[in-house]
Amino acid sequence: MNTTQVDPPLELRALRMFMAVVAHKSMTAAARSLGLTQSAVSQAVARLEADLQTALIDRQSRPLQPTPAGAALAVRAGNVLADIDAMARDIRGTSAQGRPRVRLGLIDSVASTIGAPLIRAIRSDVSEVSVWSGISPTLGNDLSAGRLDLVVTSDPALAPGAKVRRLMREPFLAVVPKSLGRLPDSIDPIRMSERLPLVRYSERSVIGADIEADLRRRGTVPPRVFEFDGTDGVFSMVAAGLGWAVATPLCLLHGHMIGRGVRVLPLAGAPVSRDIYLIAANALGAGLADRVRTAAVELIGGLVDTDIKRLAPDSVRHIRLG
Repeated sequence: MNTTQVDPPLELRALRMFMAVVAHKSMTAAARSLGLTQSAVSQAVARLEADLQTALIDRQSRPLQPTPAGAALAVRAGNVLADIDAMARDIRGTSAQGRPRVRLGLIDSVASTIGAPLIRAIRSDVSEVSVWSGISPTLGNDLSAGRLDLVVTSDPALAPGAKVRRLMREPFLAVVPKSLGRLPDSIDPIRMSERLPLVRYSERSVIGADIEADLRRRGTVPPRVFEFDGTDGVFSMVAAGLGWAVATPLCLLHGHMIGRGVRVLPLAGAPVSRDIYLIAANALGAGLADRVRTAAVELIGGLVDTDIKRLAPDSVRHIRLG
């Protein structure tokens, strides 16, 4: 009769100790970081080596280094442990009543315009909401680290393989100081930049990179003079008459208080726009995504019919919802 030998399963606790040794390059430092004794860590790594029948740590090197087999295990174990930790967070996020605790990331222009009513709209579906705002790359880092369940962003590639739903498309607009004299009905970026410096969104942000790409397509990139990560800084400079900017209707609403000192005009040439997306990072986010998307699109539609139509009426025909 044929028999099949089943290898002993690897211990998750031992894998965590091994990963600590690789990270700290020392048994002693790894033990200190875990609140354990050096002996406990050393024995756990030895058990892993016995289970896998290969050396994982080169004990002759100083500081300690993984062997080729240990380096390969570290990559695989890191992914496995991250998945297990994410699963545990998802399960803990569900309350006794079955309502989840959700962690939501919003780019600044969305957080400042529909953030509060969006949370109010989904509040009955969740037990607790944590909201983080910032530029897309920062939210992307938090998404990759498993610190967010849902993200509203202008970068659809933040989570490769994740379900992405578009919320809106909005055009780029020219934002100029009210103090300027007579202007044409639409702004040519090249000619305007000869008159005033362009106040940029930094290329660390997706909107900044998109605007820069459009300027390159037009043939001339204005000199770099002023650059900010956020709308507040951009609009403050324009309102003070120190430059002009390219923004979007949501950015205009974000900077509305500052923006009372600015005028909004269409950009000359073919319309250029950005898209806003909802990304579900995990199973918890996917379960709430339809509810969040429906509420977000409805709220943005309300802004289009009221504030955006009042502040930038020419932009409304270029906005697409959903």
